[in-house]
Amino acid sequence: PVISVDEVGDATLAFNRLINKTGELLQTQRMARIVFENSLEGITVTDANSRIQLVNKAFSDTTGYTAEEVIGKTPGLLKSGKQGEDFYTNFWDALQRDGEWRGEIWNKRKNGSIYPEWLNVSAVRNRSGEVEHYVAIFSDITERKEREEAMTFRAFHDALTGLPNRLLFKDRLDQALVQARRYKDRTPAVMFLDLDKFKQVNDTLGHDVGDLLLKEVAGRLKRCVRSIDTVARMGGDEFTVLLPEITTEADADA
Repeated sequence: PVISVDEVGDATLAFNRLINKTGELLQTQRMARIVFENSLEGITVTDANSRIQLVNKAFSDTTGYTAEEVIGKTPGLLKSGKQGEDFYTNFWDALQRDGEWRGEIWNKRKNGSIYPEWLNVSAVRNRSGEVEHYVAIFSDITERKEREEAMTFRAFHDALTGLPNRLLFKDRLDQALVQARRYKDRTPAVMFLDLDKFKQVNDTLGHDVGDLLLKEVAGRLKRCVRSIDTVARMGGDEFTVLLPEITTEADADA
């Protein structure tokens, strides 16, 4: 308590202010630590030489590495090999030039599995403008990528047979025609087929059996052609086959 109005009292007031400020700073530090540890996104803090100093729980949950296993090492231990050196050169050039980088990157967990993540890296500078730390915040986007791939697949493939649909067939046919105009020795062939009396199968045995028949036909057609060829289902019992590279009509007959 301040008990006198003199130098001792002034010193006491200054001391009290310091204690209060220290308490506020400690409280702020505790809150920051709570946020850091409980963030759903992985956080990595490195020094200016990219040596890891801090990671949070989400980092360990995502990568499989404990803090003790990565402190003092560089984030390079997470490299998946899926992206070439050019990618990392551009990454560092942007980080040095702009002070931050954000984008999609493929990393590798401790168990060896590769996963995509959305990464945001920022440089932290001191008053002199020198980089003291790098802070990286990332999230695993595996589920999002799988949803996007599934949506793309459904947009261009038949739901029943898994074959390319009319849209994808047309795209591949257009590409084959472009190649044929460029390389005169490549002649694309297109075949159209349907199943005779397929309606009777549906009417007498049911649509479930009809669906099984369509799937079996799709599988057999795929086994008849090369990997560069396309078997598509146009709808109902109608199928098309595209052979983008044949030399003579006899190749299509075969």
